[in-house]
Amino acid sequence: MPQCKICNKKFSTLDSLEQHHRTVHPKIKYTGPKKEMPKHFYTTIFIIILVAGGGVGYLVYSQLPHGNNNPGILGTPISSDFYGNLTSVTDATLNSVANVSLSYIPSTISGPPLNKNGLPEVLYIGGEFCPFCAGLRWSLSIALSKFGNLSGLEYMLSGVNDGNLSTVTYSHVNFTSSYISFVAIEAFDRQRNNYQPVPSQDQQLWSQYDSSLGIPFLDIGNQYVLLSSPFSPTILTGLSWEQIYSQLDNVNNSVSKQIDAGAASIIAAICKVDGGKPANVCGQPYAQLALLSMNPSPVVAYSTGQNTLYGVAQAEAYSPKSGARDAF
Repeated sequence: MPQCKICNKKFSTLDSLEQHHRTVHPKIKYTGPKKEMPKHFYTTIFIIILVAGGGVGYLVYSQLPHGNNNPGILGTPISSDFYGNLTSVTDATLNSVANVSLSYIPSTISGPPLNKNGLPEVLYIGGEFCPFCAGLRWSLSIALSKFGNLSGLEYMLSGVNDGNLSTVTYSHVNFTSSYISFVAIEAFDRQRNNYQPVPSQDQQLWSQYDSSLGIPFLDIGNQYVLLSSPFSPTILTGLSWEQIYSQLDNVNNSVSKQIDAGAASIIAAICKVDGGKPANVCGQPYAQLALLSMNPSPVVAYSTGQNTLYGVAQAEAYSPKSGARDAF
C-alpha cells in the first residue's frame, strides 16, 4: 500500500496519498513512491541479453575461418560448405591466376592414350601421409569439378611428421563425367602403411615415368604427367580446412592463388586430352594460357621404395632427382 514518507500514514491508492500530501504537508514537495519492478525483472533482462549476445556471437563465429582442426573427423565426409567452396571456384578467379608462377606443372609425355570406359583417364596414385599429395589434391579437386561431379571426399591430414596439413582423401572418391574418367588410389594411409592396392597396369605406368615409385603420381590421359604438388605444400602449414576452403575463390589470398593456379594448369592438360570439352571450360583464357606455359617438370616426390621417409629419421629420405630441395 502507498505510504506517506512524512507521517507514515497508509493509503489505498496513489491518488489518495497525493491528495493527503497536498493537504497535510503543502510546504513539502511531493514525490510519489518509486514504481516497483516485477519480481525477477532484472534477472529476466540479464538472461535475454545473455542469450541474444550468445546468438550474435555464434553467428559471427560461424562466419569466420577457424584455425583448429578436429582429428576425430578424419575419414568422414567433408561438410557441404567445404564441398561447395571446393567445387565452385569461378572462371573469373581461375582467369586471374592463370599467370601465377608455380613450382611444378604437368609435363608432356608420349605414350599410347590412356582410356577407361571410352573416355580419357586421369590416374592419381598417392598416399594420405604425403604432404605433396595433400597439396595436389586441393588443385586436382577443383580441376576435376570443372569436368563432372566429384563426390565421396573425406577429411584428411598429412602425416603427423609430414606437416599435418589439411587436405582431403580420395580413398572413397567417386567421379562421374561425360568427358573424362578418374581413377584414384591412395596407396598408403596416414601412418604410411600400405592401403589401397595398385593394379598391375597402373603400377606399370607409375614405374615407367618414375622408377622410384614416388608419390604423388598424376597421369592425364598418358599425355601429361605431374609428379608433385603444383606448389610447395609448406604454404598450407598451420591452416585449418576451413581457413583454406573458405578462401578458394578469393583472388587476393596468397594460398588460394597457388591452389587455383595449380588447378588451372591441370584443367589445361585435361582439355588437351579430351578434345577441348566442355567448351565453356576449355575455351576459357586460363585453360589456354596454362597450357601454353607448360614445360617439363622435374620429379619431386616421396620415394616409396625407400625405408626412411621425409620427416622421419633422415632428412635425406627426400631426394628430388633434379637436385633441388624443399623443406618443411
